[in-house]
Amino acid sequence: MKVKDKIFIVPGADSRLRTKNRIREHGDDGFEIRHLPQSVQCFNGALGISLESPDGWFGWIRWNEIEIVDR
Repeated sequence: MKVKDKIFIVPGADSRLRTKNRIREHGDDGFEIRHLPQSVQCFNGALGISLESPDGWFGWIRWNEIEIVDR
């Protein structure tokens, strides 16, 4: 996995509503990786991954709340 790769994700079992909504609202066509998983201040230091969707949305998703799937 590297920056610019396209991935498809689903919410994990313990995902927050925010994560579920972002995937539902913007994830039909997958996401492009903008930044690999890293400690993110807005998540109190938890790991996050920066993603961008084809519809123009971009932002951070908590790494431990997603599962990468094949499509």
